[in-house]
Amino acid sequence: MANILITSIGNGTYDTEKKEHTYRPARYVGAAGQVVESAYVLDALTALYHIDKCILVGTAGSQWAAFYEHLFKSGRLDEMDEEYLLELLEFNEQPEKYKLPPEDLRCRLEPLKQAMGAFCCEIVVLKYGLNDQEILRNFVLLSNLGASIQNGDSIYFDITHSFRSLALYEYLTVSYLQNVLQKDVRLEFVSYGMFEFARENGGLSPIVDLSQLLRLTDWIKAAEEYNRFGTAKLLAELLASDRIGLELSRESQKALRRLGDPMITSNLEEFRNLIKNCESAVKQLDTSQGQAQIVGYILRDLARRFGGEALQNMPLMIARLARWHYEKARYIEAAITLQEFLMNYCAELAEINRKSLSEEQDIAFQHQVHKCLRERKMTSNDNDVRSIIGQFAERYLTFKDYRNALCHGKHLDEAEREDFAQFIKYFASVYSRQFYQKPENEEALCALLGKISV
Repeated sequence: MANILITSIGNGTYDTEKKEHTYRPARYVGAAGQVVESAYVLDALTALYHIDKCILVGTAGSQWAAFYEHLFKSGRLDEMDEEYLLELLEFNEQPEKYKLPPEDLRCRLEPLKQAMGAFCCEIVVLKYGLNDQEILRNFVLLSNLGASIQNGDSIYFDITHSFRSLALYEYLTVSYLQNVLQKDVRLEFVSYGMFEFARENGGLSPIVDLSQLLRLTDWIKAAEEYNRFGTAKLLAELLASDRIGLELSRESQKALRRLGDPMITSNLEEFRNLIKNCESAVKQLDTSQGQAQIVGYILRDLARRFGGEALQNMPLMIARLARWHYEKARYIEAAITLQEFLMNYCAELAEINRKSLSEEQDIAFQHQVHKCLRERKMTSNDNDVRSIIGQFAERYLTFKDYRNALCHGKHLDEAEREDFAQFIKYFASVYSRQFYQKPENEEALCALLGKISV
């Protein structure tokens, strides 16, 4: 395992007397007050953070010759090749050098890499990124750094010098290594040497850590996961590993971690307890913390969807839960959730305890429910309460067919998925309008089911 610094070599500042670009010396100060004086932040970071290796990133416009001279003057090189220095200087004077292929300059920089020995893993030469083609090409060049970075390495990267766009490239590279190549690497530090602030800070240029800003992408990805899939696995991982930097109440942590459990929605009583915790956590959340914006969004959305009236009425909550599953393209979960509720609802009206039934008895019970609904569908009258039961029966029997098809691996076409979604929406609205706190309709359905015996 190694501490690897990814840092850029830039163009420096133009010196009107010398008529050349150069880096001005700075007194860089770390978080603990240590001061390192150098024209290159690389020296300060190497001393302050025990860097084992570095990766240099630059362009055709970077002052490679000045950096080579600096290595010699700072004692990193025992001797300097004057002819090689002249070659770098001549390259720097070439007109429109930015149009040359990056590979051309990379070959010229191989002696510089060799001179730095094992400390320099690689030198990456990028295009200026003037168009989409160059931007994508740069990403390809940086993504090849996977060969230089091993599992367990800690990554530090610096955005002090060169184009500011290089910071985006470098961060995307680390994200690529972690999320695509699945390298076990950790982003430890994102440094920026505030050179200009020295005028207001007694001549000292603080090195600040910007990694907290970049960790926002983890929180945003957690919100995206919730929006797309209705889970909070990443958020639970961030909480568990203490990488979120946020103090949450025990209720908040419990609710979010349980939401990350894919089994939570199969236990409806547990799910209701989770929603209660969400409602409580929203009231206690300290919204002054940036991370709380993401956490609060998830908690509030869950409380809005399943809290309030639904907490007091399990069927209403289940109808909303089935609809939520459907919105997240979890069609089988939506079908099973609603199917099980409807069977339990019918069993309750028929005064039958399904938990006490054997598997054969439960199958027989479901068949009798289907038979009763099928008969009512055929005999419904639009002018009385029987029509409500009949319409419900007709929709439910269609839904049952879709549920069976999904559970047996059949792919529903667009029209079938829309019909399936309509039943979920229909049930949620019909239950709340026609059955919830409507004793006459429940009694009618109860009478229909009353002849069921197991």
